[in-house]
Amino acid sequence: VATSQGRVAAKGMLGKKESFDQTPFFWTSLFGKNLRYVGHCMQFDELLVDGDLSKLNFVAFYCHGKEVKAVATMGRDPVAVAAGELMRMGRMPSPDDLKA
Repeated sequence: VATSQGRVAAKGMLGKKESFDQTPFFWTSLFGKNLRYVGHCMQFDELLVDGDLSKLNFVAFYCHGKEVKAVATMGRDPVAVAAGELMRMGRMPSPDDLKA
């Protein structure tokens, strides 16, 4: 994401307008476990968790209103990748859909 943002910014400085449509994405490795975070959430009013936080194997959905704003995963990397793509396409399931 950071490299792509740099390219879009450089093109903008050269007068070539280009939109940036990638979903923000962050990952880190802690003690052999990968934490991935996709989306952008300044505040949330509901946190939906699928999995076991104590075993570091979970998906956490940060929800505000009727939208999932961000997703954090440990031990479930493919879910973060899929969520990022769904967010980019505007097709992320709602919190109600996730609860069903």
